[in-house]
Amino acid sequence: MAKLTGVAALVAVAAMYGYAVGKYELFPYSVMYDLKKKLSPSDGNIKRNPIYINKSNLYETFTSKNDIVMFGDSYMEYGNWSDIFQVKIGNRGIAGDDTVGMLARVDQAWKESPRKVFIMAGINDIDKNIPTSVTVKNINDMASMLNQKGIEVYVNSVVYSGESQKKRNKYISEINSQLEKLSKHSHFTYINLNDVIAPHGVMLKSYSSDDTHLNSEGYKIWRDKLEQYMK
Repeated sequence: MAKLTGVAALVAVAAMYGYAVGKYELFPYSVMYDLKKKLSPSDGNIKRNPIYINKSNLYETFTSKNDIVMFGDSYMEYGNWSDIFQVKIGNRGIAGDDTVGMLARVDQAWKESPRKVFIMAGINDIDKNIPTSVTVKNINDMASMLNQKGIEVYVNSVVYSGESQKKRNKYISEINSQLEKLSKHSHFTYINLNDVIAPHGVMLKSYSSDDTHLNSEGYKIWRDKLEQYMK
């Protein structure tokens, strides 16, 4: 009986430790996250779910003319941009999209004959183990292709994650640093969102409910950042 009690206690301790590792990111959680990214980089062959495919097909099938297009992932898709700015804005965001998918469907951004395209991309590349160099190259290639169409391109910084997802932030820093350097001699304007949303390198709780996506207060900050470029 004592032996069984000891085994049960060990199981309980192991379970509690496993929960704590996931919830509070105790060692070796962050180390394992880093190792996974280094040892299992994506080869770019990403399987798309039916919701993604359907959304992309809708964008291909139905197109309107817009002076401004928002192109990207869930940060773009979830924004009610026409309401936010009180002007007609095309939204070509797809939740879960990465730069591999965006590069493949970049024609959806220019088919609307816009003057300006705003890009938000990168967070899903991190979660899918796409190397930083590939992410940055894909974004730069998109900007170059749009620029060749006579379109002004604005690339938003990847937003830092909040406390529970902060393991991503060093990779976000790498992407943003390279994008900012590229913007000085490339085809796009870089917009830093983190100086307000994450002034200390971690997203403030007041701007998100899940430490990843922006809430209405976060979109207000984003609106204020973009206002000068919308004219």
